[in-house]
Amino acid sequence: MLNLMAIFNYSKPVSWLWKFQGLRVVLLFFICFYFWIFNLHIVLAADWYLDASATGANNGTSWADAWTHPSKIIQDKLQPGDTLWVQGGNYEEGLIFINLTGVAVRIATNAANQAIFKFLHVYNCQNFIIDAFSNGKQMFKFNSREPTLNHAVNLRRSMYITVRGLYVDRELEYTTDMAQQHGIRVWDGCGRVTIDSCVIKNTTGDGINMTQGDYTGINENDYDWFLITNCTIMNVGDDGIQTANHHVTVSNCYIDKNGFSTYFGGHPDGFQLNPDGYKIKIFNNTFRGFNQNIFIEYALRDIFIYNNLLIGGNISGTDRGINHSVRDTFSGIFLIANNLMYNFLTYFAWNGGLPASAIIGNNIFLNCRLLVSPVTQSFLNPTNIYWDLPDVQYYDTLGNPVNTPIDRYAGSSVYTDPKIVSLVTFRLQATSPCIGAGKNLNSYFLHDRAGIVRGAVWDIGPYEYGSGIAAPQNLRIIP
Repeated sequence: MLNLMAIFNYSKPVSWLWKFQGLRVVLLFFICFYFWIFNLHIVLAADWYLDASATGANNGTSWADAWTHPSKIIQDKLQPGDTLWVQGGNYEEGLIFINLTGVAVRIATNAANQAIFKFLHVYNCQNFIIDAFSNGKQMFKFNSREPTLNHAVNLRRSMYITVRGLYVDRELEYTTDMAQQHGIRVWDGCGRVTIDSCVIKNTTGDGINMTQGDYTGINENDYDWFLITNCTIMNVGDDGIQTANHHVTVSNCYIDKNGFSTYFGGHPDGFQLNPDGYKIKIFNNTFRGFNQNIFIEYALRDIFIYNNLLIGGNISGTDRGINHSVRDTFSGIFLIANNLMYNFLTYFAWNGGLPASAIIGNNIFLNCRLLVSPVTQSFLNPTNIYWDLPDVQYYDTLGNPVNTPIDRYAGSSVYTDPKIVSLVTFRLQATSPCIGAGKNLNSYFLHDRAGIVRGAVWDIGPYEYGSGIAAPQNLRIIP
């Protein structure tokens, strides 16, 4: 046995050659041990398979012997580092994962069709990934509500999880609902959740509903503890997104009421933050057609709303682009900047009280009967502009045509044509007065809606001039 004391104890009469050779042996031992551990980890990380058309042993060990139904999956076999590969097909069951750690569930790389399931339920999973986004398509489809818990997708008591590429569409079922059913519900103690590149549509409740968050281990400045990004949410019976959680970011989403009926007494908002929320960022989104496209209720601190397109269009009612309130104890930042509000024809485009420290600027109001509520107009400085297109018709809340009001509650906003290229892209023409007229807000955010760095001289509105001519990615209708 190698005598390490003899090697390292220089008081012993051992030759320097022996010491050198002994050190080589020890070094070689540790190198071999490291690579043995590394390779052991690789060996232990296994691939498993689910394919409705497989005809083999049904044990999940290969495509030929894949599990054929979700109920056949032996979940105890799924160990940290493992991947469950799912082939396209109609599985006619719900997809359930319980008590898993470090597992990934992915669509097969050669899948030509969606994998269709009734519902998804994730419970008590850690560091868990579902990734079904492939070639720009959502490849896991869920079309029913879970029979006991309700809702199409339930994420419960799970930490550090990502779901990507889900297509939730209850088109053939929602008319039979007896109470609100959400598309995706995140609840019962979830934390560090990312919902990315999903489509949610045709549901009588919220598109995404998030409550009862778990904040164990959170960094106070982590706005992405709950992150919803690159999602399309439309045809919802209540809110596009509703959350009672804090530390939430919603970015690059398209959220559209789309004239869908409101169910079971809902009060539809594009994004609703329940009372006493904080650390919220809402940016680069399109909201369309809700009673309140963004609703912030009695916020406590730190709210950022920027680079959004907020679109109305209804000719009766009290539709608003933004509605907000704050607690008397509100602290931190309340920022509303570089948004464009279009076609709020009956009521305030933006309503509610703000803290004295609010940061407001660089917003465009286009075809808005009343810009803001009377208590808010003092915040509107000359970096905010408003304009009426020649053919605009305004209405009262009952739907009766009215003349353009004399007092628009515009504060110090400037009445001037922003010279938009089109009402599809909402980008600036080369002669737009918005160019270079904005307030520099680099202390709070750096990029425009297209991801271009705004630099030292800012333009008014969601886009910097010259940041591209293509329509924004999240201005889309997915059938």
